Amino acid sequence: MRKLATLIAVVLAAAGGSNALGAGALTGHPGDIQFGSVARGDSATQVETLENASGADVGITGITVSGAAFDKIWDDCPGTLPDTGTCQVTVRYSPNGTGPDSGSLDVAEGSGDTDSFNLSGTGTDPIDVQATSLSFGDQRVGTNSPAQPVQVTNTSAHDVDLNIQLQNQQDFSISGCGGLGNSKVLAGGDT
Repeated sequence: MRKLATLIAVVLAAAGGSNALGAGALTGHPGDIQFGSVARGDSATQVETLENASGADVGITGITVSGAAFDKIWDDCPGTLPDTGTCQVTVRYSPNGTGPDSGSLDVAEGSGDTDSFNLSGTGTDPIDVQATSLSFGDQRVGTNSPAQPVQVTNTSAHDVDLNIQLQNQQDFSISGCGGLGNSKVLAGGDT
């Protein structure tokens, strides 16, 4: 019977499921969870469906998530998952900074085994600035050059406070976005 359960797990893995990294009896769909890029301050959720194809009931003694940017927000897994049964775990990714984050979803079984699934995501800066440098060319002293636009977009779903600063205030000026040194709230998705 154990060989049959192993064969079923291998077939499920080949069909798009994933055996956990640990030695447990449960299979996860999608398996490892990749959240992709999420703006700092926003969050994304994904569902892991756990399937018992072991040929016997499997006790679930705990479901935990590791990694500072990840947390479990919900599950409907019973204390004992019957053979051929499924349950779901919802995991949230909330990056606090920019760059890659990693963690794991761990399902402890009554047998002492643990099913582990990798979690990954990348935090991005919610502010996108187009035209990161400007060239005004030669300009006669005492005259003004034509203005050049700089587009600032809030790529996140939440409001962001902008405070525009300029290093050389003697030769350059800023208009728009609340002006120099003033704070402006840029709503999520706005430019």
